[in-house]
Amino acid sequence: MDATPPEQGASLSVEILHTGGRYPELVEEHLRAQRAQVTAHPLSGEPREALDRPEEALPAGLGQADVLIAIALPSGVLTALPGVVARGGGKALLAPIEDPEWVGPGLARQLQRLCQEAGLEFAAPMPFCALTPSGETISRFCEQYQVGQPRLQLELAEGVVSVARCLRGAPCGLTHWVTRQLVGVPAAQAVERAQVLHHARPCLASMALVPGLGDTVMHLSVDLVRRAVANALRRAQGGSVISQRP
Repeated sequence: MDATPPEQGASLSVEILHTGGRYPELVEEHLRAQRAQVTAHPLSGEPREALDRPEEALPAGLGQADVLIAIALPSGVLTALPGVVARGGGKALLAPIEDPEWVGPGLARQLQRLCQEAGLEFAAPMPFCALTPSGETISRFCEQYQVGQPRLQLELAEGVVSVARCLRGAPCGLTHWVTRQLVGVPAAQAVERAQVLHHARPCLASMALVPGLGDTVMHLSVDLVRRAVANALRRAQGGSVISQRP
């Protein structure tokens, strides 16, 4: 059914469907801290059953939130979600890739097609902190909850970070945490300090190589944070920024 579009300033509601673990907990905790209305559902049943009868594994009423985040789900469940979300009145499906096994390129293309056919926005960012504003709902999601490809604001006093704000960062909250720790760090050391902090919390992205890329999701995440800090420093010093990795 068609849902009535929310007012532009209204907060988007969010559902998280997952198979357990610390990562979806961090995403839920961070979104709640950003004042999001979040409902989290662990996938019921065994993975094999979910593959054979995906609709039976889904919680009743799923898909009624504006945005559904699908984390580490079996492929059969993922391909059932566009229809479920469309029927529930949802507007966007996000399938983040913190591990290359979560969503392969072929499955991502299939989900993109299914979502287009269902009239939904879709993104499969790798990692989740690479999410970029696109489409009305996903753009509002990034803006309202300050999530997506990291963007920081730093102020310097006598060569030291005096003010650090995370304008947009990882949905698990890592970028916001790293940013807070940068206050008091010499500007010349801020990029490397951010990398150390990124591992200290730590980032839960996989260290498995991404086929065809020759790099890991963890390293992609580190690169995003390093570039965000470097760009914030350049802005604070009146210089030009460097482009993010596509």
